[in-house]
Amino acid sequence: MVKLHIKILFFILFLYAPTVMSAQYRWRNVLIADSLSPQNDISSIAFAKSGCMWVGTWKGIYKFVDGKWISDGLGNDYIQTLVIDRNDNLLAGTWGNGLFVKNTSDNSWNVLNNRVSNVNCIYVDKEELWIGDCYNGLLVLNGKTHAKQKFDKLSIGDSTVTSITSDLDNNIWIATYHGVSVYHRNVGSKTFNTSNSILPINDIYTLYVDSKNRVWIGTMKGLVCYSHQKWTLYNTNNTSLSSNLIYCISEDHKGNIWVGTDNGVNRFDGKRWIYYNTNNSSLVDNRIQTIATFSNCIYLGTSQGISELYEN
Repeated sequence: MVKLHIKILFFILFLYAPTVMSAQYRWRNVLIADSLSPQNDISSIAFAKSGCMWVGTWKGIYKFVDGKWISDGLGNDYIQTLVIDRNDNLLAGTWGNGLFVKNTSDNSWNVLNNRVSNVNCIYVDKEELWIGDCYNGLLVLNGKTHAKQKFDKLSIGDSTVTSITSDLDNNIWIATYHGVSVYHRNVGSKTFNTSNSILPINDIYTLYVDSKNRVWIGTMKGLVCYSHQKWTLYNTNNTSLSSNLIYCISEDHKGNIWVGTDNGVNRFDGKRWIYYNTNNSSLVDNRIQTIATFSNCIYLGTSQGISELYEN
């Protein structure tokens, strides 16, 4: 009888595990506009060193000031990505109108480069700006002068660049719709795809390098981790991942990996996966389009607003 009670108890704990885990966080949902609006369609979140928060939306850029959201330019543009560079300048990649930088002296926006038009991603490293365009491939600029840079032996999968990052060894990783390429400086590049890796598909949506130098690769058919030349595939068949369609990846201050999908957000502590969606948490919407962390808080940008998670 005692063993039966123990089994029942474990079944109850398993059944309500998502709710118990959700209780570890305080949820707060934030809307830019009070109703269903393109302003609540959050594509990117960026923080300055001071803690100032900007968000990119379907209709321009908004800044959080004194508890209120104010329009901060490019109101007619769909903002695909926002990045703070090494000098604390705000860079914005748009769909259709290219790459912009904010002039801090008069708060105006200026075109940074006219070679790109549909900017999917921007990555800032120690010396360069790496820009990925939907059709025009990869553009590399000097981080200070913004002059165009050229690299020998740099090749990528195709001209649709979706995500860029670098690992702790200063290698550049570039995601495309024909696999993911890694560029070893002064050596050359290599492209991984379904023919020479365990990638489940060649359409790569997002990249992230964590504090352990693991490269996380998000696809429409699951999540792949590359660590010390070893590949690991996570999907709905071998984990409790809420969906195989991966939009974004980040890491919190405890080293947990957060994965945004079309069916909520997933947290991985290295051993088990816990998911949060609108059924088992206060998440504002299941489509997680961007994840940012700042001051031990997690910010989830969705198609209907922002969900902020604070640890209890």
